[in-house]
Amino acid sequence: MKKTAILPIIMLLSWLGISDVAAQQAEQTEEPIAFKVDVWEMLPLRYQSRMLSSGYSVDVHNDSVFCYLPYMGQVQTPEFDNSGLTFERPLLAFKSAKGKKGKTNIAFVCRKNMVTYQFNLTVYPNGRCSIRLTPSNADSIGYEGELVDTTM
Repeated sequence: MKKTAILPIIMLLSWLGISDVAAQQAEQTEEPIAFKVDVWEMLPLRYQSRMLSSGYSVDVHNDSVFCYLPYMGQVQTPEFDNSGLTFERPLLAFKSAKGKKGKTNIAFVCRKNMVTYQFNLTVYPNGRCSIRLTPSNADSIGYEGELVDTTM
């Protein structure tokens, strides 16, 4: 949605007395972004969950995503390179919002070749993190881990 389309909605919501909610959702963060999630469990859509060895992570620094994750699921359109979910790519979009009960919801998008990856993270107050990764060419997959490094 373009920013020009958001302005009339914000004006309408402010007239209705709920402008604070709309203003928070419309804000974009200009501060540097940096966090790392160490992943210990994989939750495939069509298979049983699996505990993982150490070393798997999702790392976001400023304008890049560093992804090192295993994948298990059905792929509709395979990629030409076989590196899977191991990549370093620029962020195309980033959004962070405070949720209920101290949770933080983070969403970002990156693209590798012809595949777009949508990441949705829920960070809990104790540092635990749930990740839902949706590739444009395959089944979505979930991961559980822990936020280990952040400057947010």
